[in-house]
Parts: sequence; structure tokens; C-alpha cells
Amino acid sequence: MLWLNTVHSGQLFFPNPTLDIGPGSSLRVPSLCRQLRFLPATGARRSPLPNNHQSTPVLRNRLLAQLTAAEYLRLEPELEQVPLVFNSVIYQSDAPIDYVYFPESGVLSMLALIGEDSRIEVGLTGYEGFAGMPLFLGVATSSNQIIVQAEGMATRIGAEPALAEFKRGGAFHDAILLLIHHLFLQVSQTTSCNRYHPVEKRLARWLLMMQDRVASDSMQLTQGFLSWMLGVRNQAVSLAAINLQDAGLIRYSRGTMHILDRKNLEAVACDCYATIRAQTGDCVGP
Repeated sequence: MLWLNTVHSGQLFFPNPTLDIGPGSSLRVPSLCRQLRFLPATGARRSPLPNNHQSTPVLRNRLLAQLTAAEYLRLEPELEQVPLVFNSVIYQSDAPIDYVYFPESGVLSMLALIGEDSRIEVGLTGYEGFAGMPLFLGVATSSNQIIVQAEGMATRIGAEPALAEFKRGGAFHDAILLLIHHLFLQVSQTTSCNRYHPVEKRLARWLLMMQDRVASDSMQLTQGFLSWMLGVRNQAVSLAAINLQDAGLIRYSRGTMHILDRKNLEAVACDCYATIRAQTGDCVGP
């Protein structure tokens, strides 16, 4: 939470040099008072960074928070905030990537399509990363369908200015490559998990990965949505959820999943959760 000292003329003032940029982490700024302008909720252009500022404003997306002041000044005119609406499609499979999305809150899910009706999640990203990976590997289309798994907000930028900044090298380039590496690790581990581990352990792993990114004990879910994520039938998801609920670890009610006992949920989850966390360092999580 950002603690406000003064609100005046559409600006926020933060009294502490350590500012929250996501669950369990903070960003150091060199001055005792950092100033940010309010951003409207939809389609909002980010406010200009004053010329006398030597650091970027506080950004909730961890990748964007690594930009230098010079990089931010180049990208700022192209950045806009957009809402992430639950279950909406960011990219269709084999469709052009027009924008790169940097979630500030909410979660994006990468789905592999199998035939016309089947799909399975192969990866996810939240405030630690971005969507639009193929673009930086020389591919202009998305090989996966990307949907909003948990609603929130994102900063997005057009494909052309994002690629232009990437080709300059620097912090943006390096952060993109590191996140691509982390995502490859996650996808490979998730693929193995879906093949070898029981549904109940996979469900526990998935709920923990979601909670790491939404910073909440509750999340909007449907049984059908969970079957997509885990690549199993509704009945298998229902049985796994009932077992976790009977153990007092979760509660599922009216399309909302509540995590009641994270510590023991971690004990139930397969080793893939700890492996993914270890591979990606402290990018996400409490």
C-alpha cells in the first residue's frame, strides 16, 4: 500500500523513500518526496516526467520499474494504461501482436490450443513481467492465446516503439531477455507438471502461483476456467477442489476461490511450485 502524505492538485506525495511496487517488494528512490500524477483508469496516457527528474516515477510493473530515466522519457509518450477485464482475450493464437502489455495488477494466462475446443495453460505472468514475448524473438504473431485470468490494470505500448527501444540495448533490453528466460523455465516446468503430477497437487501449485501475483486470498474463478488451466475435465477439478476444501485449505463459493491456509497448501502442492520460485528468484510472491 502507498501511504499518502498529501493529496493536492491531482498529485500524490510520498513521504518515505521506500515505495511499494508489488507484493512483498519495494523500490528505492533517491529523494524523500516523490511526486506522481493521477492516472485515469482507462486508456490513460502516462504523465510526462519533468525534465529535472533524474529517476523514473514509481511503476508497479517490475520490468518497467527497471528502466533508466532516459529510457522512460523515450517510451513515456507511447505508454498508456488499460483495464484487464476477466476472461478477455489479449492476443488470439496466430494473430499479430499490436501491443506489448505490462501488467500492474491482474494476471495474464498463456493458453495452448488443442483442436477447436480444448486448451491448457502453459504459463502465466503478472506484475513481474509482460505479454508479447514472440515480438522480441523476431516473430510478429502470438503462438498462444493470451487471456486475462485475474482482472486488473496494465500499461501497454505499441509493438513498433517497444521493438525500437529493445534494439537500442540497455536496461529495457536486458530486462526483456531475463523475463523471457524466466518464462521459458516456467513453461517447461508447467508442461512437465501437467504430464506427471496428480490434479490435486497441480491445483495447489496453480493457486499458489496465482496468489503470488494477485496479492489476495480470494480470486474469481469458475470450474470450467480451472479445467482449462489444468487441462483436465470439470469432474477432476471438482474432486481436487473438494479434497482441498475438506482439508481446510481453501473455500470455493459462488465463483470465488478463497485460500484459507497457504502454509499447508504449499505442503500439498507438487515440487514444481518451489522449483519455479527458485528458478525465477524473488520476482513474485509474498
